[in-house]
Amino acid sequence: MEDWGVAQASSPRSVHLTAALCGLAALLHGASFASSGPCDDDFILYRYAQNLVAGEGLVYNPGEWIEGFSTWLWVLVLVAGMGLGLAPELVSQGLGLASFAALAWVLVVFGQRKSPELGWIPGLAAALSPALAYHASLGLGTVPLALALTLGFVLFQQAEARGASLVPAGLALGIACLLRAEALLFALPFAAWGWRKGRGVGALLPLLFLLGLSITRWRLYGRTLPVTYDVKKLPLLADLGYGLRYLTRGTLESGVGALLLLAPWALRDTRNQAWKALVLGLFLHTLYVVYVGGDYLPLGRFFVPTLPLLYLTGFLGLRELLRARPHVLLPVCALFVLALQWPQLQRFDIRERYAFQEERWKQIGLSLRDRVDEDQRIALSPIGAIGFHSGLHVVDILGLTSDAVWRADPDLTIDLKGHHRYDADWVLSQEPDLCILGNGVLAPGSRTLQLGSWERTLFTHPEFTANYEPFTIPIHESYPLIVYKRRGSPMPRDAQPIQRF
Repeated sequence: MEDWGVAQASSPRSVHLTAALCGLAALLHGASFASSGPCDDDFILYRYAQNLVAGEGLVYNPGEWIEGFSTWLWVLVLVAGMGLGLAPELVSQGLGLASFAALAWVLVVFGQRKSPELGWIPGLAAALSPALAYHASLGLGTVPLALALTLGFVLFQQAEARGASLVPAGLALGIACLLRAEALLFALPFAAWGWRKGRGVGALLPLLFLLGLSITRWRLYGRTLPVTYDVKKLPLLADLGYGLRYLTRGTLESGVGALLLLAPWALRDTRNQAWKALVLGLFLHTLYVVYVGGDYLPLGRFFVPTLPLLYLTGFLGLRELLRARPHVLLPVCALFVLALQWPQLQRFDIRERYAFQEERWKQIGLSLRDRVDEDQRIALSPIGAIGFHSGLHVVDILGLTSDAVWRADPDLTIDLKGHHRYDADWVLSQEPDLCILGNGVLAPGSRTLQLGSWERTLFTHPEFTANYEPFTIPIHESYPLIVYKRRGSPMPRDAQPIQRF
C-alpha cells in the first residue's frame, strides 16, 4: 500500500511537466475572467487598507471602529501592496491568479505520489474549474485560501508519513485561519492529532494565530465576531433553507455534494491520519456553509476554498469505488470534469452584470470625488468601489460597516442573502448629505429607479420625503446619476434638479 508523500512518481520530469501545464492552464483560465473582477466587496477591503496606510487605522470611515470585513490577512496583504505603491486591484487579481496556478501545480505533483494513474486528474479539474477561475479574479482572498488549505493538508500528511515537524503544516493552516476563520474546522483535527502525538508546538500554531486575531479584534473593535456575521446571520430555519439551496447549486456548478459523498471512499487505502482529518474537515466546513446560508456571489464563493481538496478526495474515492472496473475510471472522471464546464456559459451574464453595475460604481466614485465636498456624507448600499474611489464618509444602508443595523429584525421577504437588515431611522439620524438609491443604476431603456426592498422604507419615510430632493450628477464614461440631496447641504458641482420619481 503506497502512502502519499513516501512513494515517488515513476517519472519526476513528466510529473513536473504535467504540473507546469496544468498551472499554465489555470493561469490562462483565471485570466479569462479578469474583466469580471475584482468584485465590489473587494473594494471595501481596499478602503480599510487605504485608511490604515494613511494612518487612520483599520477602519472604513475614519473615527468609526467597526470591523466590516472577515478576511484579516487579505487586508494586510493589500496594505503591504499599497505601501509599495501598487494598485490594490493589481495586487488582488495578481495574487489570485498566481495562487490558482500554484494550486493546480501542487495538486498534480502531490496527487501523482498517491495515485500515479489518477493523480493528475484533481489538478486538471481544478485548472478547468469555472468557480476557481472566476474567484481567482474576483478577489477577497478566496483562491489564496484554497491554496493555503491545500498546502496545509499536503504538509500535514507528509509530516505524519515521514515523522517530520508539523510546523510547516501549522503555518499553512494558520495562514488559512487568518484568511478566513472557518479554516479552524480543518485546524482542529490537525491540532488534536498533533497534541496526542506529543508535537504540540506545530499542531497548535493555527489556534495560536486565531487567538492572536481574536485578541486583536477585541482590542480594536470590542467584539468577538465581525459585524458582517451579525448583519448576515438569519434565524436558523431561514439560513438552513438558503444553505441547502446553496449546496444544491454548488453541486450542480462544481460537483460539491457528489464529491463530498465520494470523499470517505478515499480512506480505504490509507491509514494516514491526515486523510481522516481532511475528510472530517470537509464535512464540517460544508455543514458550516449550510448553517450560515452561503452568500449571494456567483459560483459558490464559500465552497471554492475546499474545491481542490474535494477534487482530490472525491476522485480518489471514485478510484476506490471503481477498483473492480479500472477501465472505466478515466472515462468517468473525464465525463465528470466535462460536466462541470457548463457554468462557463454564465461568464457572459457575469460580464454583463459587471459592466452594468460594478464598472459604473467605479465611475460614480470618481465623479463624486470631483464634484462633492470631501466633508460630506453619502448614504448608499454598494459601498465598495463608490466608497473607495470617492473617499467620502459613507452611511452604509445595509449596515456592513455600522454598529446599528445588525440589531434590526431581518426582513425575510427579501431573497438576496446578506441584504435582509436595514434601518431607515438610523440612516436618517446620520444626516447624510446625499443618498444614492437603486444601486445608482437604471434598467436599460428606463429612467426609473429600481429600488431594493431594503431601500423602500427609506424612500417612503416622511423625513426623507420632506428633506431630500432629487438631482442628477454627470458621471464619467456613463449616464448621469440620480442622487437625493438633503435640503441645506452644499450642491454637488454640475448637479441639475429633476422632478421627484
